[in-house]
Amino acid sequence: IPQKKHSSWENVNDLVETCGNLDAFMKGAVLKFKLNWSPEASARIVDRPKPYPLQENKENLPALTNGNSDNIDKLQIVYQFVYNNNSRQQTEACEDLHCPWCSLNCNQLYTLLKHLKLCHSRFTFTYVPISVGARIDVAINEMYDGSYTGSPHDLISQPSVCAFSRNGPVRRASVTHILVCHPKRPKPSLSEFLELDDCEYDGQRPFITGHNRLYHHTTTCLPIYPKEMDVDSEGENDPEWLQNKTMMMIDEFT
Repeated sequence: IPQKKHSSWENVNDLVETCGNLDAFMKGAVLKFKLNWSPEASARIVDRPKPYPLQENKENLPALTNGNSDNIDKLQIVYQFVYNNNSRQQTEACEDLHCPWCSLNCNQLYTLLKHLKLCHSRFTFTYVPISVGARIDVAINEMYDGSYTGSPHDLISQPSVCAFSRNGPVRRASVTHILVCHPKRPKPSLSEFLELDDCEYDGQRPFITGHNRLYHHTTTCLPIYPKEMDVDSEGENDPEWLQNKTMMMIDEFT
């Protein structure tokens, strides 16, 4: 009966005694080779293996004009807060393209301006080109009504409502995202941010709509959740037999 081999840990000192000094590999040249197992016997003449080509992703490489990335001047962005057409405060010049409100990295100036216009409708943003980069004038949007565009039940729910409830699916108030289809999309240009939009139908309106009104029960003054919309609780506190009796009396009277 063959004896069972037990695995054991080896110390570094034992490896040094059997394999020699490992510091020699750190000082001298190291030869790297690739070993392949094959059932066929190798011939006397072995072909030299082809080196692996370097695969570079040209799409992710930055566009270099003079062949050196250090020569590219970074864009300086300054935010100027305007109130009643008067400059109140101006921030220091920054080189990153992160949104100052939600810290979203937009990577491009056009993308940053588009994000500020569509996602932060509480303010208006005007692009002003300057010598070192760009200046963005920030003003309060007078057409912003300040209403909450999302579901009101997300504000009063304790704990917060999750998409996947532990007790099964839960009915929620629907929130609709408006999708606008344009026949021809214009090319991205910074000129569209030089002036504010004068159109009434596009005057910084909210881009998310839905039934955002919150109703309450008359007796308990508790909010009515979307799953309770189908249950008529106003004046229906009587038992079923009394409701049937009332309906019969109404039918006899009419």
